[in-house]
Amino acid sequence: MAPSHHQDIYANQLEILFNGTPYSIIASLGVATILVAIQNGQIPLLPLSVWIFLLVLVMTGRFLLLRRYRLARPSPIQGAIWGRDFFIGTGLTGLIWGAAGILFFPVDSISHQVFTLLVLAGLSAASLTTLAADYRIYITYTIFTLTPAIALCLVQGDSMHLAFAALLTLLLFFLIQAAKRLNESLITSLIYRYENRDLLRDLKAERTRLGSRLSRILNDFSTEIYIIDLENLAILQTNAGAARNLGYSMDELQRIRLPEINKDLTPEHFATLLASWHDGDQAPVVVRGEHRRKNGSSYPIEARLQISHKETPPVCVITVLDDTERHLYEKRLLRQANYSQLTGLPNKKMAIRQIDLAIGRCSRRQTKVALLFLDLDNFKKVNDSMGHSAGDELLRQMAQRLTEVIRRADIAAHLSGDEFLIILEDIKEVMDVSALAQKVFSTLALPFAINHREIFISASIGISIFPDNGDNPEKLLQHADTAMYNAKAKGKNNFQHFNQAMNDALIRHLQIESALRKAIKNERFEVFFQPLCETESGCPVAAEALLRWNSKKLGIVSPTEFIPVAEDSRLIVEIGNWVLETACHEAVTWSEQEGKPLRIAINLSPRQFRDASLVTVVSRALANSGLPPHLLELEITESLLMQDLPEILGKLTILHEMGIRLSLDDFGTGYSSLSYLKRFPMQTLKIDRSFISDLENDTNDQVLVSAIIAMAHSLHLEVVAEGVENKEQLQYLTAKRVDLIQGYLMSHPLSPQAFRDYLGSAPGQAREGIVPSVTPLLG
Repeated sequence: MAPSHHQDIYANQLEILFNGTPYSIIASLGVATILVAIQNGQIPLLPLSVWIFLLVLVMTGRFLLLRRYRLARPSPIQGAIWGRDFFIGTGLTGLIWGAAGILFFPVDSISHQVFTLLVLAGLSAASLTTLAADYRIYITYTIFTLTPAIALCLVQGDSMHLAFAALLTLLLFFLIQAAKRLNESLITSLIYRYENRDLLRDLKAERTRLGSRLSRILNDFSTEIYIIDLENLAILQTNAGAARNLGYSMDELQRIRLPEINKDLTPEHFATLLASWHDGDQAPVVVRGEHRRKNGSSYPIEARLQISHKETPPVCVITVLDDTERHLYEKRLLRQANYSQLTGLPNKKMAIRQIDLAIGRCSRRQTKVALLFLDLDNFKKVNDSMGHSAGDELLRQMAQRLTEVIRRADIAAHLSGDEFLIILEDIKEVMDVSALAQKVFSTLALPFAINHREIFISASIGISIFPDNGDNPEKLLQHADTAMYNAKAKGKNNFQHFNQAMNDALIRHLQIESALRKAIKNERFEVFFQPLCETESGCPVAAEALLRWNSKKLGIVSPTEFIPVAEDSRLIVEIGNWVLETACHEAVTWSEQEGKPLRIAINLSPRQFRDASLVTVVSRALANSGLPPHLLELEITESLLMQDLPEILGKLTILHEMGIRLSLDDFGTGYSSLSYLKRFPMQTLKIDRSFISDLENDTNDQVLVSAIIAMAHSLHLEVVAEGVENKEQLQYLTAKRVDLIQGYLMSHPLSPQAFRDYLGSAPGQAREGIVPSVTPLLG
């Protein structure tokens, strides 16, 4: 308990004491009158008169003290003084009644003695309820009242009086204990009273503080708050946030009706809401709309309406959020979901929706819709050489050019990466679509300015038309994509219209890819071998490993058909590694079984050569098979060397240092640069079959072949002529000192067993035009 409450509590104790004083005075005078009347004749007049005088004097003093207390209304701080005076008055009263215990105790009358003792006991017990407020005062009063009578009884000495003394002593003891408990209970209740008073005061202060804070928050809050009269929709009360947002003053707002700032919240609208509320639905209603400012402008809002039945008549409490940020955020999300963040053009999702709408419109007008699917050629080189930021800038400029080249009614979209789409509506003639494709090529012919450099880039375009090539967006996009890939296959920088043959080719491509994956898993491939023979003797000195595939589902598939598919799908690496292992093991058997160590030549595709594990795979194949490295010859194409990448030279150097022979395949079909022949560690050059097929008749071929042979020999390269099929070709090549020949004149590609049989035949048979009697698998 706080120290300051001690005075307050004692003031309450004094109040209880003084409130009981009138009853104490009346009781004392009344009991004294009865006692005097009963004891009349038993007590001498003089001591009786003195006792009555003293009693009246003390009672008068106590009455005057009470009157002075009432008039003074003392503060708690003066409680000690008034307590002292009350103590004196009560103590004197106790002494007077204690004297009565001696005075009114006639020796010869037991009945008068008993009556006197009962009176004293009754006065002591009766004063408990009023004097126990101050334990000290009550004890004093009771002791002063009963002790003289107890002492007198003890003096008498007989058993009766001793019993009286004992009873009075017990009474005194119990009254003191009762007074103690009553006083403690009173003090405790007063303590709780003042603690509760403090708690209530603190709660009121906290409520006042929170109310003040809430008022400040509501007025500083940007959320608008309205209390609306449901009968006329007048604004009864609002906050500063509403005034700020709407541009009104607080007074102006309270003079207008809600529909003046929100045209959607009409009496009819509220009547509908009230109907649902009256049906027992007390959940708040959320309404979206617009608020109109004083200056006439508007802004999106979200209002939460809640009826309050605590008011009579009921009112509606409305909290309103300025929904501008959410509205703008939703617009941004919508744009992000439907437009390319890089170019600002519609994305694929939006493009499909626009195609669908265009199909619907053109169906009603009986016109056509055309899709031009554009893919930039060699865009990866821009990213690789100049960085992705340059690539992004190129795409932005590309989007701008496409937007400028199309009609206002047409749509250019950015599908993904370097893929764009143009949607043309109301097409009547297919030539109009071709004309637009030419316009696209014309605009792409101009350089792009990227990072202070001029960049030239081309595109491949695939075209599909509704309803000719499809009746829904997905099919039209798929067919335009197919036509675009067909354009790339035909050399890029051109456009192709979709036709069914393209779709058939795509389906065939997918069938082959699917079957290839199963063939790898089930080892359905075979390796055939075609000998490379010395031109002079006709003896085989090497063999080229050629992959063959007899598909369980597709039948015999030509390498010219499935190798490009394997290359595109990246399956060529796994297939090529299998061929390498298989061919090396087979080459070892030629030496073991036939006693003829021949070189094995194996083609490496560009993707297989660029694979990081190539050197490891070759080393493992040699180690597993036991084939000496000098008997392995790896054939690569000119296109791979033209890339002039440092890692290509590094790999070739490692393979050369391992003792493996390196051969340049199909020489003459590419750029045929002498520089890379000098730079790369090649041992063999193979003249492409296209120069040999008409060698006996075409003088140009003869000149080119002669030049290639002379150049290769000057660089100390072994020369192999591919595709030799008749004696005239062989005679010419022999005359020009070609080292090795390969072709049907010598042998078709042979199965492993057929090739071993071929090796067992007499050398030089091919010279006589004899081809081994085997059933070749052509492709």
